[in-house]
Amino acid sequence: MTTSHDTRQYEINSYWGPRRETAEAIADRYIRMVEALMRIDPVFTPWIFIGARPTVVPFDQARTELPQLLAKGLGEHWGPAEGYRFGGTNSMGFNRRSIGLMGEAGNSMPPVGYNNSITLMTVPHNYLPTDASIVTYDLFRSAMLAIIEAWDVTWCAAYPADIMKFWPPAGSGHPFKPAWMTYVSPRFAPLIRPPRSIESQTVAGGGVLMVATRERFDVTNPEHMAAARAIDTAMAPLNALPWPPDR
Repeated sequence: MTTSHDTRQYEINSYWGPRRETAEAIADRYIRMVEALMRIDPVFTPWIFIGARPTVVPFDQARTELPQLLAKGLGEHWGPAEGYRFGGTNSMGFNRRSIGLMGEAGNSMPPVGYNNSITLMTVPHNYLPTDASIVTYDLFRSAMLAIIEAWDVTWCAAYPADIMKFWPPAGSGHPFKPAWMTYVSPRFAPLIRPPRSIESQTVAGGGVLMVATRERFDVTNPEHMAAARAIDTAMAPLNALPWPPDR
């Protein structure tokens, strides 16, 4: 099956550095994120919590016992300093409107790569094309803000999976990559000078959100790619900081 670029897999990825948190605090953040996502669009309903072993529980049931569900993997596969791993989905089988989530939070150890993160993604394009109606500027911007505000992230970006082939290689000293939309937290926003050629917004208490286009991002569109590269250039001061920047 061949699919057009505008219906291939899209993702939102976020990062923050070492931060010890309890299962109760992480449960509260997870609940706030999911409730915000549900208010954005029906595609985020029904929601299913996925935990260790694996644990698969409808969100309405999971929310009353979420700290206990989050703690199930501790001691068996990793320790408290390594945080909690969890996920979620809007469906247990793949379909064109499938949304999946993977997360790690509460990790306070020295990082290898990303430390704590939330990744939200549409159906992998090797299974099915994504329903293009859910890949919009409004939906993805709102979902980014739901993640940013719930988890107090350092960086967050939305992008099509296709753009990864244009990213610098891992280990190149360029951890934050070109994207459709890129957010930088209030702590680091003063380092960033958004290009005049792209749209920038002040959000989430003083963070900066840079937007390559309000259209659905397409790597075959030269204007979209030029805007993403301009944003990437503006990110150079953050990329130049020792890793992790928010230790």
